[in-house]
Amino acid sequence: MIAPSLAHEHIWTYEYLRLLAVIGARRGFVVVRFSWTGQGDSESAPPGTDLADAWRDDLAAAVEAASAVSGMGRVDAIGLRVGAAVLASTPELPIGSRVLWEPIGGRAFLRQQAVLRKLALPDSLPISSTGVELSSQFYDDVGADSIRALVDPRTIEPGRLPVGTHIVETDADVLRRYPEIARLFRSDPHGAIDAVLARLTPSPPAALPPWEPIRETVVVDREAGAEVRQTFVEVGRDRLPGVYSTPVGTALPVAALLIPASVEAKGVNRLWAPASRHLAARGMPNLRADRRGVGDAKDIEDFEVPIPLRMSAVDDVARSVRWLSDRTGSPVSVVGVCSGGWLGVLAADKVPIRRLVMINMLAWRRSSRHWPQFFLRDEMNKRAAEDAGAAPVLTDHEVVPAAPSAPRGIVARLKHVYRRHTPYALQLAIAKLDIGDYFVETVLGPVPPETGIRLVFGAADHGWYLKARGARASERLRKRGRRIDVLLDERADHSLVSQLAFESVMDALDRELEDAVEEATGTDARQRSVRPSRDRAVPTGV
Repeated sequence: MIAPSLAHEHIWTYEYLRLLAVIGARRGFVVVRFSWTGQGDSESAPPGTDLADAWRDDLAAAVEAASAVSGMGRVDAIGLRVGAAVLASTPELPIGSRVLWEPIGGRAFLRQQAVLRKLALPDSLPISSTGVELSSQFYDDVGADSIRALVDPRTIEPGRLPVGTHIVETDADVLRRYPEIARLFRSDPHGAIDAVLARLTPSPPAALPPWEPIRETVVVDREAGAEVRQTFVEVGRDRLPGVYSTPVGTALPVAALLIPASVEAKGVNRLWAPASRHLAARGMPNLRADRRGVGDAKDIEDFEVPIPLRMSAVDDVARSVRWLSDRTGSPVSVVGVCSGGWLGVLAADKVPIRRLVMINMLAWRRSSRHWPQFFLRDEMNKRAAEDAGAAPVLTDHEVVPAAPSAPRGIVARLKHVYRRHTPYALQLAIAKLDIGDYFVETVLGPVPPETGIRLVFGAADHGWYLKARGARASERLRKRGRRIDVLLDERADHSLVSQLAFESVMDALDRELEDAVEEATGTDARQRSVRPSRDRAVPTGV
């Protein structure tokens, strides 16, 4: 059984814990992975929950499940980081060996992650004054206090740790050097996994009892007070793993496909898990599915930097749209974050899409041949910065151009003159050859006219949209009868790791739901909104 870490570390280490599970299974172990309450695909805890106690209950349920599927009374457990601290605090559970992998106490974890959150985002995005806000996670005061109380297992006297406990650590200097903990494993993932599995004691071979997975569950969206059915599905000929969320009761005649950026179907910083339940509780069926090379559809031996902007991913998105349309019989809106928006744009060439909702879209080149070099260069720059001791950059390998600055050097000055003095039509013609600058019209212009376009930007990303001639492109396309909305929402950081960004995306989803229902039924969906609007997005004509 594998107990993962929390917050952004849960995302960083997902593929390595998956590799650990597969290698363990190949060596004869029955391996159970799970997500804590409020993490991954799991439901969020009600406000005021003692999270550490809730996670101990989660651990007990995981032990019971592992015992049931294996038929063994004895269960071994591996806990990573804060998962190790929870594991060490449950001596009463029937666990044989406990491997505490890179353990950390709750107080140190919150302090470290809060510093990284502050470094990663601009000062203009305020941090919540109630509770503790990390990158991709918010804990209220009660939850944060319970996490702080989790003791670092390394500070506990060996005789007071549960029997069978082993601590596996990397050199502390290396850990300080690489706060993005996934990089600890990337250089030698098999070596790290071998060190952990070596601490377990294999049981004698035995026949496994019959077991059938649970493919469907019903949860309650607390905000709406409505039940949601979640079904694990396989999409297309490649059997892409996904989660199909529907209301329990009558569904509206609209559907949504949620496309994350370069992470698994839970979305950028887990955003799509609660978002899918949010939409389904309000009547909108939706699908979120992994693409080839991402999440549980990724080759377990593939440790290369994910390159989400590729044609195979476009085909996967198109198949997901077709699957959802066939399943619901309804028009499909596609909601994508950054590279997810680019995938939706190109998928619209292959399948009918009602509207593209593109959040923080920066990939303003239509050809896919440009992107592999970009992502590899971006990764090399990040590693060089870390080797030099620079602060980590907490993004998800997204398309984030370098910050604009005054032109320096002959090449930069020539580009500056080109942008200012070359006629728009000539720049557009050059950009269509996939050379020259990023150019919005080359991406949005070929979108089928029946597909609406809604662009949602945070302040920094909106600046890049303007630099890529976005205002001119939208104006020209509207004159040709195209439906294009542009929304500026200063709450949204690029990678959507802040609590304010979470709220901004929920508002964008509500806006799309309301408009989709109004178009499909002729009724004003705003009159039937389940919750008070907190929408502060400001429409802009640029």
